[in-house]
Parts: sequence; C-alpha cells; structure tokens
Amino acid sequence: MSAGEQMVRKFGDSWLTIHRADYHKILWDAAEKAGADLRLGAQVERLFADSVDSVDSVGVFLVGGECVTADVIVGADGLWSVTRDFVLGWHSPPIESGDMAHRATFKRGDLLGLQDSQVEELMNKGAVTCWMGPNRHAVFYPTDGGDSYNLVLLSANDMPQGVHEEIGNNDDMMLRFEGWDARLTTMISSISHVLKWKLFHHKELSEWTKGPVALLGDACHPTLPYQAQGAAMASEDGAVLGKLLGLLHKSKLPDKQYIPDVLKLYESLRKSRTTTNVQGAVSNRSTYHLPDGPQQQWRDACLAAANLYPVQTEFKIADEGYKTDMLGSDSVRECASAFENWVEKHRRDFRASI
Repeated sequence: MSAGEQMVRKFGDSWLTIHRADYHKILWDAAEKAGADLRLGAQVERLFADSVDSVDSVGVFLVGGECVTADVIVGADGLWSVTRDFVLGWHSPPIESGDMAHRATFKRGDLLGLQDSQVEELMNKGAVTCWMGPNRHAVFYPTDGGDSYNLVLLSANDMPQGVHEEIGNNDDMMLRFEGWDARLTTMISSISHVLKWKLFHHKELSEWTKGPVALLGDACHPTLPYQAQGAAMASEDGAVLGKLLGLLHKSKLPDKQYIPDVLKLYESLRKSRTTTNVQGAVSNRSTYHLPDGPQQQWRDACLAAANLYPVQTEFKIADEGYKTDMLGSDSVRECASAFENWVEKHRRDFRASI
C-alpha cells in the first residue's frame, strides 16, 4: 500500500519506522534530562505490599536481594511480566500463537553488494514493503535513515515446546518462501545470520492495576506483530499514565491517597483501545495468510482501492474507519479531559471529608 500521501493529509505525518535501539536511546535521554535515576541490570524478582490497598509499603525485590520501595510501581516488564502475576494473584504466562518469525538485519552496503537493480529500487522507496501469501508473509523496511534494513519472515512455528528463540538457517527460510518475489528470495539467500523467535500472545486481562501497582505495554496487552502497533500502544500507555500522575501531583489532592484511583482511571482509558489493537492484529494475521483464491483476490482488490479512495471493508488493514480509529486518536488530550472530570468529583468528595 502506497498510502504515504493519504496519511499525511489525514493524520499529519507519514508512517514512520525506527530501530528499537534508537527509540530506547531517545527515551533514555529524555528520562535522564527529566532527572530520572536510571539503572541497568536491576532485574525484578518479585513484588510485595503490606496490603492490597497500601500506599505506603509497596516495592520490589531485585535479584540479589535488594529491596526498592516506591509510591507507584509500573510494570512495563513485557511478555513474561513478573508484575502481571502480582496484579492477578497467580502465575499467568503467555500462550504460544502457532507462528514464529525469522528476523534479519542488513547494512545498506550489504544489499548494494548484491548488485541487483530491483533490490536497489526497493531500498530507495524508503517504505515498508509487505509480501502476503498462504500461511506466511514477509515485511521489509528501512531503519537508521536508510543505512540499515530489517527483514522479518513470519510463518508457522516449528520450534520445540519451551524454546523461545534459536538460531535459524538459510535453507529453511528459502524453502518457506520458495517461488516468491525474486527480490525477496535474493535478499533471503544473502542472509548469513538469522534468529528465529516464537510468537506468543495472552488472553485479555481482567484488570491492570492493584493498589499503587499498574501494568503497561506487553505486560498487560501483548500483541502479535501483524499491525506494527505494539510499541506504539506501549508508548501511548506511558504518555497517558505520565500525564495522569503529573496532573494528580498538581491537583492539590493528597497524591498517595488517590494514586490507586488514578491508576484505575488510566486502565479505563487504555483498555478498550489496546484490546481493539490486539484483536486487529489477530484479524490481520488471517488477512495476510489467506490461501490463493476468491477471498485473496478480493483482499488484493480492496488494498489496491484503498490507495485511491477511502474503503469500507472487512479487511482492517484497508478499512478507512479502522485506520482512523487507530491512527487519528489523541490519547493524551483525551486523558487530560477525563482527568478534569475525575478530579472535580474527588475534590468535592475530599472537601466534604475535612
């Protein structure tokens, strides 16, 4: 889909890609500038609280025995979240999806070294390219301003139970995508090192918070990578939660007393949107992996039409209404408005109690 110009007109910018390490650096620098005390290698072993409603005695034990206490604990600890187990009250590991991903990275010079004009043309588009086919698909996109490129191949999992990742091999990748676009198979044939990642998901959680503890990102709404919105949803979570806690601090209400309520407000604002995203990724999996035939041809026609005019279709990647819901939302503005309504009620209740 060449939807760049449409995206700019409707949403103010084109679809952007960034390498995860570069985004981590941006967030790290911003946190340091804001005065955060950042630590690496501090793995959380478990959480503790004197009681579910406690706002004074909540904290974490790190591997090695160190205890760290806080007014608020945000579990942004990913798919295998320790914090999620604390919030739910039981061990709740993710579930295998049945799919896996081969992930490879190329330097620009490596691809130019293939001396393939069609591959070079693909590189110079500066866009995300997706190949779809029966039970599998592939995605190619630039990072580092076009100095590097990522290639992700998604297909049925063949890794043993209990194995989450392992080294892949070129023959396996070539076999899975035999007969596909020559540009894709040329790039696959040149890969010298690749990792295989098993893809997991998790059923929707009943709750995200427990007292002054909240979940964020993949810890509470892990999504399959079929919509490229996992990191975006986690970033929105962080922006909304940070905004709400900052507004609480400025509100003249006693911070600690109302932290659990503000965390519940955060959950109420984020849960529906992130659930829609997770379900959209599941739907896209079916769309990408359709067998050849009439439904595949209808999908391709809808995608082609979506380049020219707004389309209403069952395929979410082409549906204008779905794209508008996902990309046209201003979550920070919505949370500020919701907080104003919330704080007025609690100010009245607080004044009545003193």
